[in-house]
Amino acid sequence: MKTAILLATYNSKEYIGEMTASLLNQSDGDFVCYVHDDGSADGTVDIVKELASSHPDRFVILEDGRSHLGAKGNFMHLLRSVEADVYFFADADDVWMKDKVKRSKDALFELMDSCGNDVPCAVFCDMKVTDEKLGVTHESFIRSIDRDPSYHSYQEIIMDNPAAGCSMCFNRACRDMAVFAAVPEGEKLYKKTEELVEMHDAWVLFTASLLGRVEAIDEPLVYYRQHGDNEMGARQESVSQKAGRNVGGAIAGDLASKKKAYYDNAKNLARAGLLLQGIDEDKRRVLKGFVGLDKISKPARIFFLKNNGFRRKKRSLWIWLWA
Repeated sequence: MKTAILLATYNSKEYIGEMTASLLNQSDGDFVCYVHDDGSADGTVDIVKELASSHPDRFVILEDGRSHLGAKGNFMHLLRSVEADVYFFADADDVWMKDKVKRSKDALFELMDSCGNDVPCAVFCDMKVTDEKLGVTHESFIRSIDRDPSYHSYQEIIMDNPAAGCSMCFNRACRDMAVFAAVPEGEKLYKKTEELVEMHDAWVLFTASLLGRVEAIDEPLVYYRQHGDNEMGARQESVSQKAGRNVGGAIAGDLASKKKAYYDNAKNLARAGLLLQGIDEDKRRVLKGFVGLDKISKPARIFFLKNNGFRRKKRSLWIWLWA
């Protein structure tokens, strides 16, 4: 089976050498890494070209003149462009542990054995959070952001996606549904789904959970580097810090707008899900109800969210009250 690692780069010169070295050091080397650069101006492309020249069986550069797509757009472009049986997302500033590919593929194949190759399946692992020099600052990314790897139903992903893209591995059926299943009416409808979703990783994991299966590998297989230029990061807050942030937001008058933005993004993910084919009627009902929360009373909203599995590891009541 063909395995594709999708590596999106942008001004990644400082860290990409360590990342690609960790790929070459994988215990399972049966993969091709496809690289698409988003308009780097720091020499990243030269490094990638050298890799593709010295390891042509491992690194392929997609050179199509497209750039400045942003992280989501770059990864989605890679996903549309590459044909494979198994997919990984990779960030240029992380380092993968030696068994990341093998452990992820083993877990994915086990999942596919139980439900079939034609069912969208995805797995994700935990990660060790590090500083710029790969000094470990937290042993568990998932715990550091106060989430639980077992919370990966489609409703829970809508409320709090537990997985970073670089921790994910998924099958062709998942990729095809996320990229092409919403386009029976043509490219325009696909573009609508991509515009609706905030990030590529949540969309892929949500697609697998909604139409197939998701499982977690509750062990770190990635060193997740944190530095000043992270597109997304491992935000760590204590309860008191979170409370202080909310109080500060209330005083500044922007707390309500932040909560609205949170729900707008969540509803847009549900709207994108409704464009997919093959959703059973009960899930379609739940998604439609979530999108239409503002049409019912506050008590009814809380009842709907609680009774339809929209929850987080902690403080679900606060999330329900924000609706």
